[in-house]
Amino acid sequence: MRILFDLLLAEQQCGNALVSIREMLSIVASSSQEHEYILVTGQPKEYRRQANMPNVRVYPLKLESKNGVLMQHQLRFPSVLYRLQPDVLHVPDGIALIGWHGPLIMSLHDTPWLDGQDQSLPAYVMYQRYLFRESMQRAHAILVASEQTYTTLISTWLIEKQCVHLIAEKAGGKIIPLIYQAVYEGKHPSTLLPDRAQ
Repeated sequence: MRILFDLLLAEQQCGNALVSIREMLSIVASSSQEHEYILVTGQPKEYRRQANMPNVRVYPLKLESKNGVLMQHQLRFPSVLYRLQPDVLHVPDGIALIGWHGPLIMSLHDTPWLDGQDQSLPAYVMYQRYLFRESMQRAHAILVASEQTYTTLISTWLIEKQCVHLIAEKAGGKIIPLIYQAVYEGKHPSTLLPDRAQ
């Protein structure tokens, strides 16, 4: 199975989320050698460790910030998906491509997207939040690492409970590949594991 990680928008954020994302990538790729992992990134040098794994390929794609990263992502990413033909799209801390209708996994390592719905925010921020919500509603599974994020998604963002999975870091290497397999086969991940897979 070919799993594509869209890291382009996550890389635009500040914070320590990228460290967690890189660690998750290493754990998952090393524990499930039978799958191919493609990392679409604007920062290929940051993924040298993962690129040394036999089942990981880094696909560099630079988005220019002067023309609006979100717009460029939505316009340029379809050709990447067409070229690489992934079975599953995994989007950590970002917004999924609007036109993607295949198996979609989202993971949240940082929570700036979840902050309050302040109506006084600039229009582009409100649009980003709209796209983020739309992505989460399309996701077959949303992976979170904290109880607080789990609760916020269910209570504040009204995401269906069976789509949100609290994954302990040490268990991620075994559980995340099971989730990939389930969504690829058209099964709901909640049939394979409890919502709080630890």
